[in-house]
Amino acid sequence: MLSSLGLPVAPYLFVVAKDNGSMIRPDCMRETVKILNYAMNNITMLNRITGQNESFNQFCDSFCQLNEPIRQFYPNFFGVELYNDTDDAIPRLLGGPDIDTVINGSDVVPELPRVTNMKSVKMLAMQFRAEHKPGWTDADVKAWEMKMTEVFERQYHSDIVKVYAYSQSYVEEEMVRGGIIMIPYLVVGFAIMCVCSIVSVMTRALYMHQENWYKTALAVMACLTPLLACSTALAAMFMCGIRFASILCVIPFLVLSIGVDSSYLMIHEWQRVTEHMRETPKKKDSVGHRMSEVLSEVGPAILISCLTNVFADFVGSFTSSPEITLLCTGNMLSMCMAFVYQMTFYAGLMSIVGRCEIDGDLVEKNRMEISIAENRVNIARHHRPLTRQPSKFHEATKPVISKFMRDYVKFMTTPAVYVGIFVIYVSYLVFSIYGITIINISLTATKLFATDSPLLELDKYRVKYQVPSYSMATVFVSNPGNLSDPHRLHRINQYVMCWYFYELLIPLQ
Repeated sequence: MLSSLGLPVAPYLFVVAKDNGSMIRPDCMRETVKILNYAMNNITMLNRITGQNESFNQFCDSFCQLNEPIRQFYPNFFGVELYNDTDDAIPRLLGGPDIDTVINGSDVVPELPRVTNMKSVKMLAMQFRAEHKPGWTDADVKAWEMKMTEVFERQYHSDIVKVYAYSQSYVEEEMVRGGIIMIPYLVVGFAIMCVCSIVSVMTRALYMHQENWYKTALAVMACLTPLLACSTALAAMFMCGIRFASILCVIPFLVLSIGVDSSYLMIHEWQRVTEHMRETPKKKDSVGHRMSEVLSEVGPAILISCLTNVFADFVGSFTSSPEITLLCTGNMLSMCMAFVYQMTFYAGLMSIVGRCEIDGDLVEKNRMEISIAENRVNIARHHRPLTRQPSKFHEATKPVISKFMRDYVKFMTTPAVYVGIFVIYVSYLVFSIYGITIINISLTATKLFATDSPLLELDKYRVKYQVPSYSMATVFVSNPGNLSDPHRLHRINQYVMCWYFYELLIPLQ
């Protein structure tokens, strides 16, 4: 939670025994107190106003004694037993003196019947809380919290206890590290996509007798353009102050799989327009004319595809959990940016490649005319323009492809087939809707960390030992009113006390 000045200091230290035994043994308690003293006195943060490095004991104003029970338990409370509530007139749980009495003096407790011993404590938790000071920046607070993690998880060594650090800064860093682990998968996926793209584009170009090395550049950039758009969109989000989450690393995969289709549409439409211009040459033929033909044919399809994804993500941005909302927002912006890149960057690259192809056609046409002139062939009586002869690959594959398409269309138009497909589609929709209604969403924070993250092991201890016995509830009062009014302050205090007796809880008005 942010204070009025910035991020507060709020790290935790969890201590467990390495042998999985009890933590109230003398050696474990002694080691825990040593850890507590080191954390409070030796890990410092620079105060930019005073110019001094201050420890937690020096900059803490409130909540400074949160960990005092651990320090006092070791010398004064070790080995005590619980009192029998039926015979104990003293309102204490432990059969020993009060904390204030221990600090300020001594006390003698009469012997009372015991019920049981405090046999085991599996984990000790220490909290370090302090408000943000004017001499700090958010980066200073994060650096101090990460220094706590660095000291006790990577530098501190003990034969009897293991220390786990926990803070918002550490969680964010582990989530970022978990996202970075996905980069090799993205690289491998991009490489596979590029190979498939080059093979498919060059095969189609060979069939259309339009093969050249420029098509390779178009095939590779068809895969790279969505990633460029994704990088631009995410960079704009981070510049606007939107936080990073490892789930955002999924966006490049989504944008790559969707955005590459638009490039393929433009490539194949360009080849169709080029073939048409070769068969029926026109004086107005130019790169601009061909590109206008391409965009007029496939532009609406690309726009509709973009809007479909944008509207779907727009709905998810307002109706989902925080992490999914972040994912939908990033994906929505990435799809918008992919459309912009498609209509500007990729269209411009295709125009450059198209200019090279047109120049190549002119050179080949001139070479053919020279060859014909040298052989004294009278081409005037043929009354037809010079055209390319179909390639051998085209001649060999055209009958096979034509036969396959005829058989496929005949099969798909059979009543039994299209009725069956319709029934399967309706069944799929019904099954999907039913699945959505009963789906169990289990997106937990642990799934956002790397498999070797210490936070995974810490979460197991926390869920097993801390959550069942010590779970805090936070209540926010959005309109507390004027707390200078004694009556209003009394109502607030009354409301707080009612939480201890839930059945007496009354609405605050």
